[in-house]
Amino acid sequence: MAQFSYLVMNGGQVVDGVLDAPSTTAAAEALSGQGMLVLQIKERSPQGVLGRIKLWLGFEVEQTLGIKEQVRFCRDLGMLLDGGLPLVRSLWLVTRSLGDQSTSGIYRGIGAEVSKGKPLSVALALYPGAFSPQLVAMLEVGEATGQIPLVLKQFADRLDRERLLRNKVRSAMMYPVIVLVVTAVLTLYLSLKIVPTFAKIFRDFDLQLPLVTQGVLLLSVVLRTYFLQLAVATAAAATALKAYVKTEPGLAWLAELKREAPIFKTLFMTELMERFFANLAIMLSSGVSVLQSLQILQQSFPDDPPLAKAARQVLETISKGKPIAEGLKLTGQFDETMTETVGVGEEVGRVTETMDRIATQQREKLDCFIVDLATLMEPVLIIAVGAVVGTIVSALFLPMIELSQLRPG
Repeated sequence: MAQFSYLVMNGGQVVDGVLDAPSTTAAAEALSGQGMLVLQIKERSPQGVLGRIKLWLGFEVEQTLGIKEQVRFCRDLGMLLDGGLPLVRSLWLVTRSLGDQSTSGIYRGIGAEVSKGKPLSVALALYPGAFSPQLVAMLEVGEATGQIPLVLKQFADRLDRERLLRNKVRSAMMYPVIVLVVTAVLTLYLSLKIVPTFAKIFRDFDLQLPLVTQGVLLLSVVLRTYFLQLAVATAAAATALKAYVKTEPGLAWLAELKREAPIFKTLFMTELMERFFANLAIMLSSGVSVLQSLQILQQSFPDDPPLAKAARQVLETISKGKPIAEGLKLTGQFDETMTETVGVGEEVGRVTETMDRIATQQREKLDCFIVDLATLMEPVLIIAVGAVVGTIVSALFLPMIELSQLRPG
C-alpha cells in the first residue's frame, strides 16, 4: 500500500493527515465514506535520501495543468454547463476539444469519476497537481447551491488575472537578467579571446602596466586556466541551490531574500498581497466561510512560508471571536492601510468587497511600479554594461598609448 497525504473539510473545519490506501481513488473513497469533503489528496513523496534527491532534482512526476490549461478547462466546462448540457457530456466534450497527450489523462480521469456518481469537486481533488483546494472548496459550495457554472467562471477569471500578474512580474525581472547575461558573456569573450592577444604584446615590449590593466590580465589568466573547474563549480552550486530552495529552510530563506531585496522587494510583496486578498475574496464571494477560506489559504503560499504563517495566525485570532482586521494587524505582514480598510469593511458588512478592492489596488500599484522600474532600470543597466566593457577596453588601450609614444619619430 502507498501512503497518501490529504486535505479534507470535516464538520466545517479543514483537516490534513495521512492514510494508507492501494490507490488515490481508494483513498478518496475512504475519506468520502466518512462524510468528509476531499479538498486535496496525493501520494507522499518517497522517503529517505534517494527519495529526497529525486524530489529536489525534479524527478517526481505528477499530473499537472498549467494556468492556461486550467483557465480553458474552467471556462469551457462552465460555458457548456451554463448551456444546459449534463456534466458527464460536458466533460467528454472538454476532453475532446482540450485534451492532448499531456492533459487528456486528467480530463478522462475526472470524467470517469463523475460517471461513477462522484461530485465534480471530489473528482478534481484527486488531481492536486492540476487543481487547487480553493477550486475544490468553491465547487463544493457551488454544487450545493446549483451555481457550478458561475463558480467555474469566477475561478477562471481569477486565474487569468493571476497569470497576467505573474507575466508582468517576470517581464519586469527579464530585462535586467538578459542584460546581466549579455554582460557576462561579453566579459567572458573579451577575457578569453581578446585580452590574451594584448597580453602577448605587453609581454613582448616589457611595459609597465597600470593597475587596472594588471587586474584585467589576471582575470583573463584565471578564466582561461580554471574555466572548466569554474563551470563545473557553477553548475554544482546551481544544482545545490535548486535542491535547497525546495526544502522548508530553503523556501523560508528565499522568501526572506525576496522581502529584503533592494528595489525588487516592492515588486514581490505587492504581488503576494494581491494574491492573498484576491484569493480570499473569491472564496468568500463563492460562499466559503472565512474560517475555511483561511485554512485553505495556508496551502496557497508554498513559495512564501511567512504569508502562509500569517494566514494561520489570522485564523487563530478570528477563531477566538476577534475581527479579521485585528488578526491581520497582529501578523505584522500587512500595512496599516490594509488592516484599517478591512476593519471598515467588517463594520459595514462588506468584507468581500473590501478584500476585492484591496486586491485591485495592489494590481494597480504593481502596474505603476513596473513602469517606474523599467524607466529606472534602463539607464542604470546601460551605465553598468558600459562601465564593465569600458573598464576592460580602457585597461587594454592605456598601455597601447604608452607603446605608441615609445616608437621613434
